[in-house]
Amino acid sequence: MEFNPNNNVVKLCLQGMGMEEKGKPEEASKLFLQAWNEATHDFEKFISAHYVARYQKNISDKLKWLETALQFALKIKALQYLLC
Repeated sequence: MEFNPNNNVVKLCLQGMGMEEKGKPEEASKLFLQAWNEATHDFEKFISAHYVARYQKNISDKLKWLETALQFALKIKALQYLLC
């Protein structure tokens, strides 16, 4: 899977990380959730779910998002094996 910095979901996640660096967690969280809502394939869903997980207020919600990210990561890995 190629990491494309021109991908809109990747751009949103990068912007979110920029907001983190500026000490603006609410703005970062909104950008990560926007990335999730705009994700259309497994890689985009994996990366955005990972970042959404970081901003969950309680452990059970964080775990849910991490499990979601893991499921999409496993789909990506399985696809890579099928293509080889």
